[in-house]
Amino acid sequence: MRILLNTRNENIKQDMAMQNENQTMATCDGRPHFCIRKKCWIRPLKWVLSLAIIITAGNWVVASRMLWKNYDRAVTCLAASAWPLNRGVMSLEVFELKPGANAPLNIVSARLSVFDDCFSVALTSPNNNIRANLYRDRKLHLCAPDKKTHFVADSTALDDTRRALAEISKEIPCFSWLGRLGINLALRPFITGIEHRNGAIGWRIRMMGGKAILAGNGDLRRMEFCPPSKTGWRATKTGWLVTISEKPLNSSGSSELTPPAGPSITVKGNELDLSLAAALRIGALQFQPIRKSADGEQSNGKGRLRVSNGNRALYVSGTPYEIGYQHGKLLKDSVHRVCRRLVYGVGLAYSLEKGKWFINEARALIERQRPYMDSAYFEEMRGLAEGSGVSLEEVQIGNIIPEFFHCSGVAVFGKATTRGQLVHARVLDYMTEVGLQDEAVVMAVERTGVLRFVNVGYAGFIGSVTGMNEKMIAIGEMGGRGEGFLDGTPMSFLLRGALEHAATLDEAVAYMRDRRRTCEYYYVISDGKIPDAVGIAATTGKFEVVRSGQAVAQLPEAVENAVLMSAGDRYRNLVQRVRERYGKIDGRALFEIIKRPVSMRSNLHDAIFEPQDLRIWVVNASRNEPACDQPPAIYEWKDLFR
Repeated sequence: MRILLNTRNENIKQDMAMQNENQTMATCDGRPHFCIRKKCWIRPLKWVLSLAIIITAGNWVVASRMLWKNYDRAVTCLAASAWPLNRGVMSLEVFELKPGANAPLNIVSARLSVFDDCFSVALTSPNNNIRANLYRDRKLHLCAPDKKTHFVADSTALDDTRRALAEISKEIPCFSWLGRLGINLALRPFITGIEHRNGAIGWRIRMMGGKAILAGNGDLRRMEFCPPSKTGWRATKTGWLVTISEKPLNSSGSSELTPPAGPSITVKGNELDLSLAAALRIGALQFQPIRKSADGEQSNGKGRLRVSNGNRALYVSGTPYEIGYQHGKLLKDSVHRVCRRLVYGVGLAYSLEKGKWFINEARALIERQRPYMDSAYFEEMRGLAEGSGVSLEEVQIGNIIPEFFHCSGVAVFGKATTRGQLVHARVLDYMTEVGLQDEAVVMAVERTGVLRFVNVGYAGFIGSVTGMNEKMIAIGEMGGRGEGFLDGTPMSFLLRGALEHAATLDEAVAYMRDRRRTCEYYYVISDGKIPDAVGIAATTGKFEVVRSGQAVAQLPEAVENAVLMSAGDRYRNLVQRVRERYGKIDGRALFEIIKRPVSMRSNLHDAIFEPQDLRIWVVNASRNEPACDQPPAIYEWKDLFR
């Protein structure tokens, strides 16, 4: 009995021991290492970590949504042509942050004041020397305070300006939710704190490459951002700072909405509307790639447009009206864009600078210059207008608009070149910011009764500043002071006339000398048949011919078998480069010679003529790089006129 009791007690003790062991030991991957005490803090730790992850993810989502809300708000305002506020004043400033700079560089400042249907916009860009104010009460007012300029038009719905804003909104990327997710993952925005400013509470957000401050309602107030470089996020890359502020406006009689008193010039409302729209479209070009035509060929009558690798070649043939009509029909959209940009966009800049409404001035100028121009050119412009659908007045103004060129020209031959051949380069430095390079075209013109010629130009422009004819005569122009005496033949039509009528170098010089000229311009004319070339310095009352190898006061460095025309350091660099390659120059070498700094940053197009082979090399600027840095397209005469 005692033995049985002892055995039973031993069994009970063993069961209790095993139970205690099970309670004190836990398995992890089959190994008894952790006790219940350790499990007591693992579970809360998991909850804490989960909560931290949820809070962090929520912070990231909220910060991302707040930033995208401002992006969508801006796009919506542009698309709907609506102000971002109904009553109030909004100020926007954009600064460029350059590494090592002492202070941010102010790029643009804008101030918008709105009270119901009345508004004012003040725009300042110190970097571009722009300061303009726009007001609308019962009328529309455009002012340039620094120039004491004030234009007034009957109030207009600003339909074309609204269309321009809507077009710009379409150019802004529209990201899918997947695209936005990728950007959010790359930028990793997070709310890092609360901002107290001017009695208001806002949010501080940090992200890769920058930081932002948002108002309590999520509206952007300040953003500093440095875009990533190709190798990643680097502090040495140029960044941007944007600041936005708002304040209330209590009355339509506020000084913010009152145009300045004083003398003003009355203009047509639709012209002011078109001018504002053109300025917006030109400004938006800086953020758009070059517009390239699709490869292919199309025809109209005897005319033909061929596009190869995005480069356009236009052949037109017939009477003045017929070649104008073919030109307009085959390049209709380009003609519209060029005329609007020149007549209204460039014209607006002229108006604000000079205090005279450009379109009114241009109308008078057409009639002043009509007696000195071949009537065939007016017939051609009529055909161009009817073919393109652009008004005749806009076509005429676009073709006589005063030019302000700063160019270079060089012709070398004989001992200077590899085979004694003539090679002639023309450098056009002019207004790359208005997008003429988007509308570039090489035109082969076969007009009845005159010499055939090739014109390196732009859609809608029938004059010539760069060209070569079938008799191996090549001409390029360089600007001097492009304003002054205007009662004469416009420069571009003077140059075209020489190409159409001159079979020799002497005839080309005589043609230009014997006609009534306008402003100060310089030319290089070459003749592949001799070969030889001359430079011309021409004003209304002076006509000076500079022979090859001849030194004059403005061009003191004479080089045998060469005519070199430029100005300042560009001229000195040109002379030095020609001397370094003397005797080894051909078309490709001449392209290297005219690169920067001979060409300017505003280098719009370059052409290399090889008159003896009737060949032309052409380059046009990209959006942000000069023409001299682009690969050339080569045009053979037989292909252009086939």
